[in-house]
Amino acid sequence: MSVFLSDEVIASLLFRDSDQEDFRSLLINRCDGCLRPLEWPTPRAMSWVSAVACPQCGRHYFTEGRREGGPCLNLPGQTTRALEESLVDIGSRPLVHFERPATTRLVKQLVGNAQQTNERRRHVRFRIDKQVVAAPLDDRAQPLSHAIECTLCDISVSGLSLIVEGSWDAPYVLVDFSELGQPGTQFIARVQWQNHNFKTTHLGCKFVLQPDGALPLG
Repeated sequence: MSVFLSDEVIASLLFRDSDQEDFRSLLINRCDGCLRPLEWPTPRAMSWVSAVACPQCGRHYFTEGRREGGPCLNLPGQTTRALEESLVDIGSRPLVHFERPATTRLVKQLVGNAQQTNERRRHVRFRIDKQVVAAPLDDRAQPLSHAIECTLCDISVSGLSLIVEGSWDAPYVLVDFSELGQPGTQFIARVQWQNHNFKTTHLGCKFVLQPDGALPLG
């Protein structure tokens, strides 16, 4: 007999056996789509992560724990390449007019006194130099290994760059912004280029978004 578990139950099972003394104080807290409370731990370095859907609206979040399978990349009506081209076609526009309000909001919350980089780009890019948690994902958005701590070098409304230790072999990266005071804010980005330098790798990434800013999983 088959037993089907809700994503909410699966989420509780994913971190049920975690050390309660070391339980994260950072929780996803609530769903950005329907505001339902979600007391799921945010990803942390050296732990596996898994995508789980909000039981009320179906919006996906990565929480701590390891789950086989799970949701895959889902870009209804357009390929990943088409989405990337649509970002390029937007051109130079004021930050507040960008069609991706989720990343616009994130940039506004993070930049503070951050300096704009002195380079030519279609979207204003700001230096950050802060630690975030990231996880390597395959082309189906399945985690390839545990999450890691890395340096967020800069960010714009269309992408960001990261420095990670060692080499990088994944086509996508999940970036969780809990360490920067934004629990539950997570984006998937496609790795556009990488430069390996001795013990670290510099990644240039472009956000892959649903129209409402949700993770592109389904």
